[in-house]
Amino acid sequence: MSRILILLTCILTTLSSSVFAQTDENSFNIQALKINRVLFYIDQLYVDSINTEATVEVGIKKMLEYLDPHSSYISAKDVQAITEQLDGEFEGIGIQYSIYKDTLLIVGTIPGGPSDKAGLRAGDRILSVNGENITNIELTDIGVTSRLKGEKNSKVNLKIKRKNNLLDFRITRDIIPITSIDAAYRVDEKTCFMRINRFSKTTYDEFIQKIDELGEAENIIIDLRGNVGGYLEIATKILSEMLTEGKLLVYTEGLHSKKKEYRVEADDGKLLKSKIVVLIDEGTASASEIVSGALQDWDRAVIIGRRSFGKGLVQNAYLLPDGSVIRLTTSKYYTPSGRLIQKPYKGIKAKYSDDVNNRYKSGELSDIHNFQIDSTKEYKTLESKRLVYGGGGILPDIFIPLDTSSYSNFYREALNKGIINDYVIEFVDNNRDNILNKYKNSSNYIDNYIITDIFFDKFVEYAIKHNIKCTESDYNTSNKELKVLLKALIARDIWDTSAYFKILNTTNHEFNKALEILNNNRYSQLLYPN
Repeated sequence: MSRILILLTCILTTLSSSVFAQTDENSFNIQALKINRVLFYIDQLYVDSINTEATVEVGIKKMLEYLDPHSSYISAKDVQAITEQLDGEFEGIGIQYSIYKDTLLIVGTIPGGPSDKAGLRAGDRILSVNGENITNIELTDIGVTSRLKGEKNSKVNLKIKRKNNLLDFRITRDIIPITSIDAAYRVDEKTCFMRINRFSKTTYDEFIQKIDELGEAENIIIDLRGNVGGYLEIATKILSEMLTEGKLLVYTEGLHSKKKEYRVEADDGKLLKSKIVVLIDEGTASASEIVSGALQDWDRAVIIGRRSFGKGLVQNAYLLPDGSVIRLTTSKYYTPSGRLIQKPYKGIKAKYSDDVNNRYKSGELSDIHNFQIDSTKEYKTLESKRLVYGGGGILPDIFIPLDTSSYSNFYREALNKGIINDYVIEFVDNNRDNILNKYKNSSNYIDNYIITDIFFDKFVEYAIKHNIKCTESDYNTSNKELKVLLKALIARDIWDTSAYFKILNTTNHEFNKALEILNNNRYSQLLYPN
């Protein structure tokens, strides 16, 4: 307990005094004094020397575990990496890479970035950085980051191996955008698809740019599967492109936080006339649940997939003296109909964290009827008065079970050990020029390239050489799905992630159900059943 008590002073002195205005002043002062006294005794009287910094960090983490699952501590060294993900940019040379056979392989360059301008290209291998050899040194992602990232306008010298040639490059670092939209493409004349992986500071601008590039869309499928959330304000700005002026999008409220409403401020959204389908799953969380929940409440979109994660707690970040941060839950968010999406979290934190695995074990991911709906948390949508539920994520309008029919032991092991990706990297490295010469663009490749049985058998031989067992049953079970995945990964490494998702979506059940609904009368019937 003493380790936990030591730390409270750091946190309490950082938070504004207004937060504690309703706390009994004498009680608060006594507790603060108590903590200071314990810290003094340990510092002056403890029998052994201690690592104060490590003790404090462990104590803060332990203390926050007693609050809720999403209040957390971020050490000073981790703050920058996490901030970059939500800020949507970092400073570096602008490459996508893979550590392949202990060599840094460039998978792609960021268009318009420093490496792209300097002439680096996919397939190049980085042998040294500023004269330091980086091959065969058990290179890690942290090692790559520490060598290649740096302040804007700073220089970095690279030695590159391109086929059998050694080349020297001097690259000036710059601001590199981190995109949050994995794919955006036109499915057909009426329908567009967009996959959003997070809600960062740049997501709204990316969203608008993609909508403008795609052109007018009668239908749009928005894929939020696996989207863990991000900035609430960005989610509401995107919602404002789909809902009319004045409509409530979400509201937040907490013991020390007054109710705050977010509404559509203008009536000029780019998707006001579009039919919308949103894809969600058990990885859809936080801000992405705000989007899907608001669209469902206003009968504005059909939600397809599986029950979302269930995170309805809002965290604010508070800076500590050493540059570390605590993300403290200060309020809860509610959908326009009043639903709290947060799932129960009282009790053991590990049980909460294992919730998705428990859904699999209970059979919920294969049959929605295995989820026990809380009838005390029934709500009605705001236009057609359909029944919806709160207190445990967003329940989809159409449930699509998790499809594991093609997941053989061979498939799982080859995927988990990186064998599939390694094979594709090696294949693309040897065949990039041939594929680009034969297929002038990704659409031509998607329409015409076939993963033959001969190609697949070579992949299986490669996997077996790397100690992955493949029985006849495994082969027959996973053959079709793995061919699709291999084709998609090749397209990703040669072109982009939009090409990757175009291929994967051809066999994806949620995506195909969305197309089916948009192309018949079920869309309107689902939203307005009476």
